[in-house]
Amino acid sequence: MAEHTAENTVLCGANSYVQKFYLNPAFQKLPESIKRELQILCVSITEEAGGVLTLEFDKEGNLLFQASAEDSDYLFDEIASGMKIGRARFDHQELLEELELYYRVVFLGGGNLRVGELVLPHGLMLAPMAGVSDLPFRLLCREQGAELAVTEMVSAKALHYKNKATEELLKSCEADAPLAVQLFGSEPEICAEAAEALSERPEFALIDFNMGCPMPKIVNNGDGSKLMTNPPLAAEIIAAMAKKSKKPVCVKMRAGFTEAEKNAPELAKRLEAAGAAMLTVHGRTREQYYAGTADWDIIRQVKEAVSIPVIGNGDVVSGESAARMLRKTGCDGIAVGRAAEGNPWIFREIRGYLERGEKPAAPSVAERFDLMRRHLALEVEADGERMAVRKLRSHFAWYLHGFPNAAKWRHAINTAECQEVLLEILESAFQAANHLDTAESTSL
Repeated sequence: MAEHTAENTVLCGANSYVQKFYLNPAFQKLPESIKRELQILCVSITEEAGGVLTLEFDKEGNLLFQASAEDSDYLFDEIASGMKIGRARFDHQELLEELELYYRVVFLGGGNLRVGELVLPHGLMLAPMAGVSDLPFRLLCREQGAELAVTEMVSAKALHYKNKATEELLKSCEADAPLAVQLFGSEPEICAEAAEALSERPEFALIDFNMGCPMPKIVNNGDGSKLMTNPPLAAEIIAAMAKKSKKPVCVKMRAGFTEAEKNAPELAKRLEAAGAAMLTVHGRTREQYYAGTADWDIIRQVKEAVSIPVIGNGDVVSGESAARMLRKTGCDGIAVGRAAEGNPWIFREIRGYLERGEKPAAPSVAERFDLMRRHLALEVEADGERMAVRKLRSHFAWYLHGFPNAAKWRHAINTAECQEVLLEILESAFQAANHLDTAESTSL
C-alpha cells in the first residue's frame, strides 16, 4: 500500500538534517537505475539548499516537489531550493514523466480504456494486418498480453453479395475475445448493412471501419485512406453505420492522405459527431505508406480534438517506445502492427514496462521455436496443412530474423510443402541455434 500525506502519495524524499534518502516501499519494484537516479536528484537538492525534500503524486498522478524546513533552521535557502527544483524538473523531465505514467497505470488504473461495455486495462491492441492477423496469430498475441485484436479487413460489398471466401476472414473462437471486426468500403448503405449484420454476432465486441489502408487496389476504388480526402462522405458512412450497429463503431485512420493534407484532427471531430466511439490513428500519411517516421504530434492533436478514446499507432517497437507514445500524445491506448510480426512477445514487453517500469527477459531460443511449432499447429487446424505451410512462410521468416544462417533456413522453409518437412526444418534450425546459444553461454 502506498503511503500518503493528505491526498498525495509519497514517492521518495531526502532529509538534510539526518542525511538520509527515503523511498516509499510501495515503489521498490522500480528498476534500480531509476531508484538511483531519484536518490541522486533528491540528495543533490537538499545538500545545497538544506531542509527536507519530498516527491509526491497528487490524486491526478502529477509529480510534485515539496520543500520544507524545521522552524529553527535559519540556514534553509528557499530560493536556492526552488531554483534547484526547477533545474531538476528540466534536466530529469523524461524520468519524471515516466514516473507519472507508471503511477497512473499501476496505482490509479489510469491505463483503463473504455469503449461501450469494453474495458481494456492498458488499451493494448493488435492492429489489423492483411495476411497476418488471422485467428492463430491473434491467439498467440493474446497469450503474450494483447488485450484487443482486430480481424483482417473485410469488404462490406463482399458481405453484401455473400462472398463465401469472406467468411474465412471472420473466423474466431471463444479464446479470441474481445475482438473487433474491420470493414472497408465507400457506400454508406452497404457499409451500414454490413455493420448491422456483424453487430448481431456475439464474437464481435466492436465494429471497426478502415480509413487507413494505403494499398493502391483499395485506394483506387475510393476505399481505405482515400476516404480521408472526402470528409463529408467519411462522416456519412460512420453515421449510417452507427445508426444501424448494435455495437460501438470505431475508425482506423491515418495522419492524412499526403503531407500537405494532414487533416486527421479535423476529420476526427466529424467522425465523433457522426457517432464514432473510438479512433485509431496511424501517424503516417498514405503518401508515406510505412516509410519514414510516424508523426506522433498529429496523434496528440487528434486526442485534444475529441472526447472519445484515441489509440496511437506507428513506431511503437518496444516497451519504452510505447510508454513514450502514451506520454507524448496522451492517447488512451496503443495499436501494435508490424512490430508484432515474428515478435508476439512485444505485448509482454509493453505490459511489463507499463506495469513495472522494466523490460522482461527476451524469449529464449527454446521459447521462440516452441511458439513457431504451436503457430504451425494452429494454422493447420484453422486452414488445413497445405494452406498453413504456405501461409507461414512469411511468419517464419520474421521469427528467424537475426538467427544464425537465417537465409539458409528461410530458403528451406520456402521450399517445404508439408507439415512434416517444415517441422524437420524447424528442428534442425533450433538445434543449430541452441548449440550456438549454449556455446556462447559457456564461454561467458
